[in-house]
Amino acid sequence: MVIDYGNGIELDVTTYTMILCTKLWGLSWCYYDGARLSKDLTPEQNEKKQVHFPTLLEYFAFVYYCCGCMCAPFHEF
Repeated sequence: MVIDYGNGIELDVTTYTMILCTKLWGLSWCYYDGARLSKDLTPEQNEKKQVHFPTLLEYFAFVYYCCGCMCAPFHEF
């Protein structure tokens, strides 16, 4: 979706929306794993599970990390 402000400035917001959705999706799975028993998880899931929900500052730092916004590498919280 390209938004044209009428004076030659165009903004494409789909890339940032995709990054935001992907990171929120990944964090939700890690938080889901944090509520499950450790014996039911794989070693990788045990390593990356989130028992406590992050603060708003931690979440925004994770989502808007500068390298993540430029090239969108996906990594767990």
